[in-house]
Amino acid sequence: WTPIFDGAASLSVGALALAPSDPTILYVGTGEPNFSGDCYFGVGLYRIDNADTAPVLNGPFNPIPTTDVIGAHTFTGRAISKILVEPNDPATIFVGTTQGLGGLYGEVYGASPPITGLRGIYRSNDATSANPSFAKLTVSNASSIAPDVTGNQQLTDMVFDPSDATGNTILAWLLPAAATTGGVFRSTNVLDPTPAAVTFTQQFNPNAVSIRGSFAVTQAGGPLVMYVATGEAATGTSCTTGSGAIRKSLDGGLTWSAKLPGGGGFCGGQCTYDQPIAVSPADANRVLIGGAGNSTCSRVFSMSVDGGNTFTAAGVADQGMHADAHAIVFAPSNPSIVYEGSDGGIWKSTNGGASFLSMNTTGFSATQFQSIDVHPLDANFSIGGTQDNGTNHYQPGGPC
Repeated sequence: WTPIFDGAASLSVGALALAPSDPTILYVGTGEPNFSGDCYFGVGLYRIDNADTAPVLNGPFNPIPTTDVIGAHTFTGRAISKILVEPNDPATIFVGTTQGLGGLYGEVYGASPPITGLRGIYRSNDATSANPSFAKLTVSNASSIAPDVTGNQQLTDMVFDPSDATGNTILAWLLPAAATTGGVFRSTNVLDPTPAAVTFTQQFNPNAVSIRGSFAVTQAGGPLVMYVATGEAATGTSCTTGSGAIRKSLDGGLTWSAKLPGGGGFCGGQCTYDQPIAVSPADANRVLIGGAGNSTCSRVFSMSVDGGNTFTAAGVADQGMHADAHAIVFAPSNPSIVYEGSDGGIWKSTNGGASFLSMNTTGFSATQFQSIDVHPLDANFSIGGTQDNGTNHYQPGGPC
């Protein structure tokens, strides 16, 4: 591991995206979008050029959007939840945002001063320039405050439809502020030169508030298959209150199935915090999900090989995988390789998710300390408490 972001103004990171047409360009969105008391707001968007050789850090970028209606900078006080890079153009990106938290008691970052940016999707057509500009796209005008002409709603995930070679089709999930305002939204004209002309249509509504959604999409050499993991109540099990559910779409997100029988109960009431899902680029039936700690209604990690009808834990207990998963990604170059990121670090599988090995090796330092102190009589002895990773001590020449 080699650090390439230590010089940034914030180490709170919510999203990463390599440009498909130029993977030397890495976009980094600051601020964690996971709705917990230690998910701090960020400072905007960074771009790392020559990310694989001699990294150059650019940013943070946080301009007032060209479509501004309230006088706020794009990302002030917000967390970046997702970055999509147009497959054929590294300069065209879409950035999704949620609320940011800050302060000792995890309060929502205040309204004024400064004025927080509107939440939702922003598009930049010049993201590789020295000073990128952004325009806000309105996914939905509906909210708990009506009328809302700003489309100020939280976006937890979005994904390109890979069957649309033009890059014009995006699916987005809005966290419902009221029972009718969230769920899956779909647009087929996200590249329209006029931002106000971009339109989204609601395709699925969970009919409940504060339901997070996460997408997984594959063509796997055949028809397009989409999955969405949600914070809905499970069905067909005793896990009925916000423990997680999975749905499937076979028509590009226009319609969605009932809750799949095997997906219920993986995030155990923490579904706004941890609910990653991934599907193999080579097998539409191989689905991986992560969640909270292992219990009756939650699982650290589990896998389905039958399209979500059944899930089984994949040897988590003897592999040291950590609770509270946040990311699962199949390597585009090899569908047998999977990476999983959690509150405990990073794990890697070389057999499609059947087993994992820890990648928390020398050089990888991502432990989040909540408090630290030096011994009053021994300046060489320090002790600190970490977020979900116990108490650690340091003494030169001794164990760490």
